[in-house]
Formats: sequence, C-alpha cells, structure tokens
Amino acid sequence: FLFFELPNVTNVDPNIAPVNTSATLITVHGEGFQPFNDLSCLFGDTPSPETTFISPFQVRCQVPFLNVSLTEMASALYRTVTLKLRLNSHQVTNENPQFYYANIWEVKSITPSSGPVIGSTWITVKASFIRPTSLLTCQFGQGLFATAVEFVDESTMKCRSPAVGKDDVVAVEITVDGKHWSTSNVLYQFLGMRNLLTFGDNSFGQAAIPESFSNTPKFLGSIRATDVNGMAAGDQHSLAVASQTFNDTFGTVPQAGLVYVWGNNFVGQLGLGDLRSRTEPEIIRTCLLVGSFGECIRRFDEEFIVEVAAGSYHSLALTREGIVFAFGWNTKRQLGSCIRTPWPN
Repeated sequence: FLFFELPNVTNVDPNIAPVNTSATLITVHGEGFQPFNDLSCLFGDTPSPETTFISPFQVRCQVPFLNVSLTEMASALYRTVTLKLRLNSHQVTNENPQFYYANIWEVKSITPSSGPVIGSTWITVKASFIRPTSLLTCQFGQGLFATAVEFVDESTMKCRSPAVGKDDVVAVEITVDGKHWSTSNVLYQFLGMRNLLTFGDNSFGQAAIPESFSNTPKFLGSIRATDVNGMAAGDQHSLAVASQTFNDTFGTVPQAGLVYVWGNNFVGQLGLGDLRSRTEPEIIRTCLLVGSFGECIRRFDEEFIVEVAAGSYHSLALTREGIVFAFGWNTKRQLGSCIRTPWPN
C-alpha cells in the first residue's frame, strides 16, 4: 500500500479549446504526480478520453468533447470548467486551475497586409479568443509558420513573417491550442524583391562593395530588402529606383519610387545637396521647395520616381507625372538649364 503526498497543479497549457471538438492535447504542470492506473484529468466532472503520465511534473490529457450550440455560446464568450487531476477513484488535487471552452478563433484583420519575401515583417493580428499559450502561432499559407509570436491581449497578437521563395498572396490563420486553426481567409501579400548586383571598378564607391574592384557580381546587401525596379550607372556614380527599406524612419510599409544613389559626388551628381561622395546607397531626401518660414514644403523623396538615367557626371530622374529632375555636371548644358546644381532641379 502506498502513501503519497497530494500532488500540486500549478498551471495548464494550453488552457483553452474550441467547443464541439476533442483533439486538443493539454499539458498539466505541477509536482508530485504519480503514474497511477486511475490517473485522469477531469474537466468539470467529465474525464479526459486519454491521460498520459509524462513525469512527476507533467501529465498530458486530451480535452473531452463539449457539445454546445452556437446559440448557447452566443450568450457568453467562454464556457469555464474547473480542471482537476484525479489520482485514483477517490482523490483529486486541491489546487485546480480554470479551463476555457470557446468558439473557434477567428482572424478579424492584419496590419500591415504585405511585406517582402525575405520575411521578418511584424504584423499585428486582430482576432477572437487569443490566449497566451505556448502553442499560439500564425500560419502563412500552407506549412509556413511565424518565426516569432507575441501575445498582446485577448484580441491582439503579433507575428513575424517567414521568408518565402517567391511573391505570393496567402491566408493568415492562427491557432491557440496547436490543433485547431482559424479559417478566416484574411490575406497577406509577400512582395517580390528584385535585388541589385554590382561588379567592376569601385575606386569611388560606385559599386558599393568593400573591395576596390570585383570581377564577379555581388548582391548589394544594404538595399536587399527593397524591390529594385530601375538603375543607371555613370562614370563614377550609380543610381537605383526601389521601394522603401523596411527599417528606416518611414515605417514598415513599402514605398515605391525612391531614388538611391552612391559613388563619386564631386559635381553633385548624387543630388544630395552637397559634394560629399558616398560608398553606400543613400535615399535622396533633398528639399525642393522652402516655405516662407524656412520650412521644407516639398521633398524629392515625396516624388514618385519611375526611371533614372546617368551621364558621365550628371543624373536624370523621371516622375510618373512626366516631370524630369536633373542634377550634377552641366558644362554642356546637359541639365537643360544654365547652372550646375547638386540637388534635383
């Protein structure tokens, strides 16, 4: 005959399951558990269909089926029962946490609704019946899961998008118990990223690589998280039209039509408002129009650039409205004006 100290239950994970299902597996955490033949989880007075002793500190139980109509669940967010661990035919644990039954979780919205194929975009998910379980996660399409998850509150969570092989539109679904997934079909778009490779002479930083030259193409890593849709090369400088990076001061939503420049700038061919050369791509944010109080009321990075071109020492940029900006060397009136200017004009 065995005398034992009454076990102590500290918590259960996950502590929620959908009504009208029975596939959820939970782990009961505590101390002093014994592998008794009659060991079972009681959900209220209903025993678990299956109970497995894991260790003196863990027991795994299958959640029993709770048949509740939608009309009954409409009157309350949760159906709450006391979770007890039955040790034998007579005794149960004293410290017993609450377990929750709810309707299947539903995704309401996601923000932002798009991000690059390289992943790592944090999205905020608004949904119902979110609980801080260890199995809480997001799925992006079939078989692609969030690389990190944060519980915010019972209606909000955050998920970090995974990397994918190509641009695509997928449904974002969530699970709280690791078994049952939402079927809300809220869509997320992976944006295709066209990367830029550079090679050749880099005496003035025009290839934006660590070496002075390269005879093999190399990814331009500093703008790898952008969608490059145009580029041009002068004698000693380079330009690219791309979307906004995902970690700059403008936030996390891509902004197409920005101009990145790098290389020699001795005559202002980078359009940055100075004559200092750059060895890494930099967005042109030059002020185009100053207000009566000295404030900038129009900036170049607010224009939507669709195409760039480069002469030996000057640059041109075309907006979607058909406006041409020119900057750099002007010895032959290549800027279409009478002055040389280190900023877009």
